Amino acid sequence: MIISRLIITVKRLTVNNNIKVAVMEALIINPANEEEATFLKSLVKKMKVKYTVVSDEDKEDYGLVKAMHSVKNSKVVSEESILKKLNS
Repeated sequence: MIISRLIITVKRLTVNNNIKVAVMEALIINPANEEEATFLKSLVKKMKVKYTVVSDEDKEDYGLVKAMHSVKNSKVVSEESILKKLNS
């Protein structure tokens, strides 16, 4: 099994308007082959960093969410035009 993506989440503190805020960041790594994937997993384990292996289903979900966000602020369509399109 080739790991297609490895996600490492990092929590760091940043200061915003003199207030410390915890920020979560994710690093997505795409190993080229099984050897790289095995090496990266062992390195992350040795560093005692939490990681998640992303499944194909997770990648599809991410793609769907990304697509939804890209059209979120697009042109507003009336209910009438949607119903008209559905009934045609």
